[in-house]
Amino acid sequence: MKHLSFLFTLLLLGAGSHLYAQKKLTGTWQANVGSDARPLRLIFHFTEANGTITGTMDSPDQGSTGLPIKEIKRNKDSILVDMSDIHIQYTGLLASNDSIAGQWHQAGRSMAIPFKKMDDAAPSSKVSDAPVKHLTSDDLTAQKKLIGHWQGNINLGKRLPLTFHFVEENGKIKGTVDSPDQGAMGLQVKEVIVDKDSLLIDMSNLGIQYTGVLISADSIDGEWHQAGSTYSVPLKRTATPLELKRPQTPKPPFNYQSEDVTFTNKDHSITYAGTITIPNGKGPFPAAVLITGSGPENRDEEVFGHKPFAVIADQLTKHGYVVLRVDDRGTGKTTGIYHGATTADFAKDVNAHLDYLKSRKEVNDKKMGLIGHSEGGIIAPIVASERKDVDFIVMLAGVGIPTTKGMELQNVAVMKKKGLTEVLADQYGFLYYGAVMAINASKDSATARQKITEAVKQWQLKAEPGILDGLDMRGPEAVTESTDLFLQMYNDPWFHYFLSINPTVYLEKLSCKVLALNGEKDIQVVSQPNLDGIRASLAKSKTKNYEVRELAGLNHLFQTCNTCSVEEYRVIEETFAPIALQTMTEWLDKNVK
Repeated sequence: MKHLSFLFTLLLLGAGSHLYAQKKLTGTWQANVGSDARPLRLIFHFTEANGTITGTMDSPDQGSTGLPIKEIKRNKDSILVDMSDIHIQYTGLLASNDSIAGQWHQAGRSMAIPFKKMDDAAPSSKVSDAPVKHLTSDDLTAQKKLIGHWQGNINLGKRLPLTFHFVEENGKIKGTVDSPDQGAMGLQVKEVIVDKDSLLIDMSNLGIQYTGVLISADSIDGEWHQAGSTYSVPLKRTATPLELKRPQTPKPPFNYQSEDVTFTNKDHSITYAGTITIPNGKGPFPAAVLITGSGPENRDEEVFGHKPFAVIADQLTKHGYVVLRVDDRGTGKTTGIYHGATTADFAKDVNAHLDYLKSRKEVNDKKMGLIGHSEGGIIAPIVASERKDVDFIVMLAGVGIPTTKGMELQNVAVMKKKGLTEVLADQYGFLYYGAVMAINASKDSATARQKITEAVKQWQLKAEPGILDGLDMRGPEAVTESTDLFLQMYNDPWFHYFLSINPTVYLEKLSCKVLALNGEKDIQVVSQPNLDGIRASLAKSKTKNYEVRELAGLNHLFQTCNTCSVEEYRVIEETFAPIALQTMTEWLDKNVK
């Protein structure tokens, strides 16, 4: 089961901390996310000084130690470990003095990773105990040869492009590195040392070193050292550094007004930060709030350099609509804490966004609406079902069936896309559905463990031997491991609440206008079952003005896709298919303006 564990927590798309007296966070915490054959340990070191918690992280099996933690936030037993400098965030719940249940967020994906308290004296494993020769020189001529952009490729089973950027500051060379195919841009180089034509690029903060020789003005022959392995990575100078091509991302000057704004909810507990775009000309204008998908998202719902909400806002504002897009709570410039919040809390946030939109003189408050993507497509009908001032909603990859069934279909589709046979993927779907239904039937963690264990055992008894072998699900160890993984869903406040949602309840209460769009190739919100559910629910609602459409060839992000896997999101240059923008705009022009 180890090789399938990441599927348990695939989500729907799109500082210092004050101490809390009940449970102690300081110390050393370890998680094991690999297999016995390929271990992968993650270690947090948290210390406290003057009421503030700081820390570092090690990944000793990847040769990384002392990775910087930008900020640690704590609200009672909820914690957020911000490593955005290396494009990672960990959100968790301090379940006991020696246990953290949490989610690891990286490159648009999330995984449930629990941490256990270690002996504080436990070693952290350094990148290398071997001495490193540090080259030294005052030879500015040699340094200046290095200034500029350098590109190469590292072969780790597949070709990964890399780009180094070097500049001179106060007589010293500073640098960053990009790995665009991994969505990692601007990673800081700790030190650049040049001695004549030899160089050492120290990225020990990332567990990496690069050593090379400048063999010409435009060529470096060098090696990449990481996790005890060495890879040949020659570099070539380039005038145009490799970057993620995102041609749809709007760039100023805009032919409309764009204003960064802040506002609070009613009790002033959260200050929201966002961007409002306003058409030129005489208002008031129809207006929409954009609602992000699951996971901590910024106002542009940015993933792999794509900024779909910036693209949508640009399109709609050019066509005469005010658009407000906002950083999620605890994300970007919005205050509050993300971890521990549920879909119901995010719906409260959207209510505050609507209230702010309504306060703007440029907005026609008789023509306000919501446009939600993925989880946002669940939140939009939740909010609209409770307010009379919502004129319309647009559901982008919205959910129209109970989330337990939706998540089963998602996991099955993703596993098939990753190469599992249809039979194995479907059988795993039965296991998944039984376990999440056990979660929904449980009132406490102990009961959840008992019910999940029983569900896994019952599935195991019914499964054919070939299924058990194909999914690595033989024996009591597989039952225990599976139960532990599913129990993480119960212990995660967001996931636990999410699994209890039945969108049909809210869809059937709607009286506003509705457009529902899903991509035919979406494997995260499988199109037809969800569109069928939305259509059936709206037929029972008070709304008489609704349209439900599937858009051919589009994935979950509404990109025109080829393989249509999650991994392809970053490869595709298109951010949001023109046909999806056109469909949404034409519907709004016809039904809202």
